[in-house]
Amino acid sequence: MALMDVLVAGMVLSGSLVAVLGIASRALNAQARGQQIQDAAMILDSLLNEVLALGPEEFLKSGAMSGTADPPFDRFTYRISIDDLSPGEPLRVTARVWWSTGGGEQTAEAQTLMARRLGDEPDPDRRPTQAVERP
Repeated sequence: MALMDVLVAGMVLSGSLVAVLGIASRALNAQARGQQIQDAAMILDSLLNEVLALGPEEFLKSGAMSGTADPPFDRFTYRISIDDLSPGEPLRVTARVWWSTGGGEQTAEAQTLMARRLGDEPDPDRRPTQAVERP
């Protein structure tokens, strides 16, 4: 009778262990997927900020409309498109990032409207007039 109790307890314990290992595996996969999405969002933000800093027309002239992200994010590929909706209206800027995973190709996209830069004013000097003192 005691041997039977030990066998049943062992089977219940092994079943529980299999369930816990399955949950842990899914949690690790979800964490890795979340990290990839976070990296893609960071790259999208960086690309859109670069377009904003240069201005859409200047960015078009730079020719950096597609490529591979810098290391350590070189598994991500990006493409930026800038569409002129109509004269006097803002430009539609779309940034798309894609990367390969074991489950296939994944993509992330961000789209915004950006105003044209008017005039030929150079970028202002943004350095502070006084040195910043830190304790």
